[in-house]
Amino acid sequence: MSAKAKKVVGKAKPVLQKVVHGPIMKTIIPAGMASAAPPLGTMLGQRGINIANFVKDFNEQTKNYKDGIPITTRVHCQGDRSYFLELLKPPVSFFLKQAAGIKRASMEPGHKIAGVVSIKHIYEIAKFKMEDVNCAHMSLQEMCIKVINSANRAGIKVVKHDLDPVELDEFLKQREDIAKQELKELSEKRAAKLMRSSAASTPKK
Repeated sequence: MSAKAKKVVGKAKPVLQKVVHGPIMKTIIPAGMASAAPPLGTMLGQRGINIANFVKDFNEQTKNYKDGIPITTRVHCQGDRSYFLELLKPPVSFFLKQAAGIKRASMEPGHKIAGVVSIKHIYEIAKFKMEDVNCAHMSLQEMCIKVINSANRAGIKVVKHDLDPVELDEFLKQREDIAKQELKELSEKRAAKLMRSSAASTPKK
């Protein structure tokens, strides 16, 4: 083989495989706040869906919701690049945090409790979520178990008795202080990591 031929072979680029997406795109979008920005815009573009039309369509269909409420969304992609928009209820985690009166789940579930809900809360959330088409096959007991598992993953304690308003208020105040401290520590860790990365990438003189 000549040197020229070897040079051509050496420059051969790997063949990239085309990613084939499924017919249904599942995501969560804040009500009334869909935008062309990533990650939503990227996901739609990869499927050949007109981003501007989708954003307008979604925001119009969710205009009666409170802005920012997370909407579980299924986008049924058609072969001609059109789509059918299926809007479901917010995820279980949203309702659990609402019931517990918290904004964030625990950063250490299983070790730190972020909030408390009663069995009654679990039951009401389960009944509400069962109205979704994708949950129609589940029994109420199965849905309750699913909600309890979601609570455990979020660090939300489930109690059998009704919650005492005074005790709950005191707990939430304490939890808010803890959450602020956790966020501060997380921010400091990220800043330190960024500084280490920056120092490592800076060429030595």
